[in-house]
Amino acid sequence: MNQIIRRFAFSLFFLGLATACTMAQTTLPKPVTVFSDPYKGIPVRIPAMTTTRDGGLLAMADYRHNFSDIGWENGGTYRLDILMRRSDDGGRTWGPIATVVQGRNDFGYGDPSVVADRDSAGLILMQAVSGNVPYIHASAQKPQHAMFFRSTDGGKTWDGGRDVAPSIYDLYKTDQPLSQQKGFFLTSGKITQSRLIKKGKYYRLYMAHPILHVGAFVIYSDDFGRSWQVLGGAGTVPGPDGDESKVEELPDGSVLLSCRKFSSLGRRFNVFVYKDKKQAVGSWQTAQDAKAMEGCTRCNGDVVVVPARRAADGRKTWLAIQSIPQSRSRDHLGFFYREVPRRGADLAATLAEGWQRGAMIHEGTAAYSTLSVFGDGSVGILFEANLDSDNTGYDILFSRLSIDQITGGAYTSRTSK
Repeated sequence: MNQIIRRFAFSLFFLGLATACTMAQTTLPKPVTVFSDPYKGIPVRIPAMTTTRDGGLLAMADYRHNFSDIGWENGGTYRLDILMRRSDDGGRTWGPIATVVQGRNDFGYGDPSVVADRDSAGLILMQAVSGNVPYIHASAQKPQHAMFFRSTDGGKTWDGGRDVAPSIYDLYKTDQPLSQQKGFFLTSGKITQSRLIKKGKYYRLYMAHPILHVGAFVIYSDDFGRSWQVLGGAGTVPGPDGDESKVEELPDGSVLLSCRKFSSLGRRFNVFVYKDKKQAVGSWQTAQDAKAMEGCTRCNGDVVVVPARRAADGRKTWLAIQSIPQSRSRDHLGFFYREVPRRGADLAATLAEGWQRGAMIHEGTAAYSTLSVFGDGSVGILFEANLDSDNTGYDILFSRLSIDQITGGAYTSRTSK
């Protein structure tokens, strides 16, 4: 009997070793360069991306004539432009570089975030932080502007933009008095559109933003960005010490907030649970730190939730995927993943546990990233890599990975053919 047990144990050991080796040897696709740094001598940074209803992929980035963040003057200019390229083959090849919006010596446009409406063939909304005031010096009296631009032809042309910064400051003036003396910053990368909640003509939009020295908040719009409200009310800070953050919708319509922390390493999560989805009535739970990411650098990453199938038993599930550098510095960019728990009393606390380290896609210097989910269940990532010698810009690369590749074979896509 003991001999049988020993043989069984050895079999399990070698099976586990083979599985581990298989996961380690998972072949990942070679990234495609979307924007090279520098471009015509000017640094590029800050990726933004969306997938259009017709399957097109739009990628955007800062074009930093001032060699710095929005609001800082350098060499006599505050100018930043926003560049865009389009792919019609899932990111394998890209069209020519176009300028979506051009800054001036006294005014810049940067840190874009973007969404393509799920119901309309050509309607796209892009937000740009703009002006000549840095985030750390902004206030209601001297704000960073929040310009929203619309395209109705899939990104070929754009309107002149509309500044909503005054109305956003107004949302907080009663419940967050400090907000009038501090800046807010609409996070770059993506604007999230609900799959489930449609009030009127459009599905609901979500954006996250920090208020300096207050924390991260989520705002929502039911009219495709013309007006905004604070999810859960301005009196509650869902992301304490939160900096740049991203929003994703959970399978039941609850809202997941993933925060870069302002003063320490790691990632902080919270969940808003609806009581009435149409009226946006509900409450935030208590923000929780993800233990598996405690040593990860402060950086703007992204999070998506995708339908998946557990490889071990074939069970259907939903998977949360977070992109972030997997180290204490801005390098070794990769993924963390975990199954999304079923609705429970404290989703935020549950979601803070159990994250697994997934594929690492770039060993060298790498920073900001944004994600987009394709119809076949694969995930596209647009990310900064290869910091230049002046520490002012990165190449912007794109890669498209299957759920199997991201998780090392632990999960597969539930929508793949």
